[in-house]
Amino acid sequence: MNQASRLEELPISQILQSNFNPRHFFDEIAINKLADSIREDGVIQPITVRPINDNNYEIVAGERRWRASTIAGIETIPCKIKEMDDITALRIATKENLDREDISPIEEAYSAQTALTLVEGDRKVAAKILSWSETKINNRLLLLNLSVVSQKALMQKQIHLGHAELLSSLTHENQDNAVASIIEKGVSVAELKEKLAQFAYKLETAIFDTAKCNGCPCNTSSQFALFDESIGDGCCTNPECWDEKEKRKFAYIKKSKEEDYNVVYLDIERTPDSYNFLQEKVMGEQQFSQCQQCGKCGAIISTRREIFASVDEELCFDPVCYKEKTVPKEVEPATATANKTTTAVAKKAAVKTDKKAVNNKPPKKVMEFRSRLYKSIVSKELNTDRHLMTVMNACILLESLPTQHSGVDVIKDTQSLFKLPFAINSHSAHNRYKTIPKLYALSDDELAEIIAYCTCVNSASGENHFDLSSVDKSVETIIEALKPDLANHFVMDKTYLECNQKNGVIGLLNESGFAQWFDKNTDKKDAFIRICKGTVKALLDTFTRSDFPLTGFVPKSLHYKGFAQTNSTTTTDK
Repeated sequence: MNQASRLEELPISQILQSNFNPRHFFDEIAINKLADSIREDGVIQPITVRPINDNNYEIVAGERRWRASTIAGIETIPCKIKEMDDITALRIATKENLDREDISPIEEAYSAQTALTLVEGDRKVAAKILSWSETKINNRLLLLNLSVVSQKALMQKQIHLGHAELLSSLTHENQDNAVASIIEKGVSVAELKEKLAQFAYKLETAIFDTAKCNGCPCNTSSQFALFDESIGDGCCTNPECWDEKEKRKFAYIKKSKEEDYNVVYLDIERTPDSYNFLQEKVMGEQQFSQCQQCGKCGAIISTRREIFASVDEELCFDPVCYKEKTVPKEVEPATATANKTTTAVAKKAAVKTDKKAVNNKPPKKVMEFRSRLYKSIVSKELNTDRHLMTVMNACILLESLPTQHSGVDVIKDTQSLFKLPFAINSHSAHNRYKTIPKLYALSDDELAEIIAYCTCVNSASGENHFDLSSVDKSVETIIEALKPDLANHFVMDKTYLECNQKNGVIGLLNESGFAQWFDKNTDKKDAFIRICKGTVKALLDTFTRSDFPLTGFVPKSLHYKGFAQTNSTTTTDK
């Protein structure tokens, strides 16, 4: 939660740079001039920082003043200190810098990417944070496909934004050659556009099926056969047709990956430090299967021309969770499990550890299934367990008590008339998730005293404060108090598996032991791997037609707190 700011002189050594500053290029001459001014007059306008850890602070706005102060050799700098979340910090940093005329479009592009990472790829929300239109955010994101040479030329204003937008569709090698020519020959944006319109695409690099390109007059193979002069064999000279086919194929690839994974992003929508490659030997087989089922497991599709539409799969988009589940020990080079299609570098793989699997955050449909399962269990228990029914009646009546101010006298005056097992306060003092287990441990006689007391108080005060809107949240608390064996209420079937994307289904079939069982009971080598390459429908049909024994298996995503340690059973004789 954001709080009021305070002014304070802070040691420069305690102030750190942040990832939110859109400015990547700092004019050295201007910084040195500012440093001279600070030596003479000090820092007039405080910089804005936020506390992070170990008595350190992160710059939100004012990095130029901080850099110049460091050069000037001063030890402290005036700061406006304010607690704020990542999105607020990004908004403030962006506003301060983008209001200045000398910020470059490529620096705006990195701000857009950071914003998208914070809001899970939602471009509408990111545009709102940055106070941009969606058109602007889409245009700036394209600039992230610029080569280092092109980015530097744009930041130093050696080329125009129009040049950069046109160059972003080329390979990095072609960009570098074009930039040199633009700067040397003074090529205008219009001239560059005209030249690129004549650009020929090599058919061998197409991501779509080129069978229909055979015999096309725009296919230079025809020219090569008929004329002495041509621009080479197997190229397309119709950029409009090429772009249309490429867009359709890209959309198809993205849609197919969305059927496999819970989250799919373009490489320009995530910063490189916001995800990691999942590797079984880093976290162990059990945890790897868990991660496959997680709502944060997904894929990234490349928009770079050299590797356009290539996909990096089985990525974790929760760096904090990933770090908890991987304890690096002896490090060895990572295997080539990923295409490395994005700007991220695959993390080095650690040796396999025996770290226990940690529950991941399941997808929304799995959580909805879990809620329905728990409600069904509680409903059955309430119909057969009179003690539980009495507990719930007592809980409802406790939450119906008057508020602290309106009924405090009635509450105090009435308690002496009953044999209560503990002191009872107002409605506002009761936490349902702590109260239910406490009540469940009481005897029926003690519960009867509480029910009688609450009924008396509520009748005397004429108030009722029970919150019906949060009844659903009590279900898991009741489940934890009941400690039911979930294996008696759940059997993994097609209905549950369909709550997961394809990658999650594969993880479940591995976790349940079906993968090993299927390989063992099928004559063909690597039978399970082969069926995983097909559609999710074929995978589910194979599973449902099998006679795989599922007795006792309950996915970790359905476990309640304490179940895995005391009640969990697994399949046997696989």
